[in-house]
Amino acid sequence: MPDLDGDGVGDYVVQWHVALGGTLNDLVMQSSAHSGVDGHVLWSNSAPGGGFQNYPASGLDFTGDGVMDLILSGGRTVRAVDGATGAILWDHVEPDWIHDSAPEGMVAGGIHASMLTRAPTGRVVATIVMRYQTAYPSNDYTMIRTIHHVDAATGVWLGMATMPENLQPWFPEPFHDWEWEDRYWQRPLGDVDRDGLGEYVFQVAANLYDEPGVGSNPPPYLVTLGQRTLWAPERVKAGGRFRAEVRIPSSPGQDFFLLASRTFDRRGGVEVDGWKTHLAPDAWLTRTLTSRALSGVLDAEGHGVVEFTLPLNPALAGTALYTKAVVLEPGTTDRVWTMSTLGRTEIVD
Repeated sequence: MPDLDGDGVGDYVVQWHVALGGTLNDLVMQSSAHSGVDGHVLWSNSAPGGGFQNYPASGLDFTGDGVMDLILSGGRTVRAVDGATGAILWDHVEPDWIHDSAPEGMVAGGIHASMLTRAPTGRVVATIVMRYQTAYPSNDYTMIRTIHHVDAATGVWLGMATMPENLQPWFPEPFHDWEWEDRYWQRPLGDVDRDGLGEYVFQVAANLYDEPGVGSNPPPYLVTLGQRTLWAPERVKAGGRFRAEVRIPSSPGQDFFLLASRTFDRRGGVEVDGWKTHLAPDAWLTRTLTSRALSGVLDAEGHGVVEFTLPLNPALAGTALYTKAVVLEPGTTDRVWTMSTLGRTEIVD
């Protein structure tokens, strides 16, 4: 919880909506901050907008006063609030970018969660999970979730990122499921893996385990999603050049090395300093882990490149190569600071 009044004790923010005219067209989104010591009100604000589900997010100072600021969201409203005073810095109610970026044949549903994260440039970005669904009426209802990026200081929309279509290579189930979407939740986690970027946790229906009579809902997977930090080629020819890029904003100037394996292990695989790689042991992993032949140093923006040539072996065609970068703690050779996302590359003829 952020300390908003400078007394060294974490405070908390409450967010809710009120239908002043008795209808959903008259919603007002309200919020108030309370002392963590005795609960007294530090500030409150109110403005039109909001929805039944509200998502306060805090954790970063984007006004430069040393106090954590807030992004409040709900319905189709996104609002920035000064953490020290409660002043509304900018306010988007039904912004154009929500509708202009809707996938073809879909309409905006509602905001599901929001979070503050810091980009490699230092800019604080609000990441907002948004649901889109098939336009009514339709005989084939579908939905997807996307993430919008908004500059927290100015409110300027920066772009939209799509979610994965399924849980591969971990599980075959689709990530988006219209039937079960409203029964499961998603929440911002913050930066849980020290890569300098924020992560979310989602519940996703485990449909393979759904059996009639067991219950009204299939059991869920808990899925953690982060931003991609390793770019491996989608496909490379046997004997061809393999180039991987690493971008980890928390780790400028730190040593890193690339691990490779031809087998993925969804249960965790080989561990390095207690970190699961999800890579199964084989000759590729043994060599890249023990020799660290594929290594480098991240530049001032946390960017690094590793290149190597695949063996010219026809037997490799039709297989896959899984990769992951390991970033070491400064001044150490065996302590892991963080790991990248997983890369998967098809080896072709």
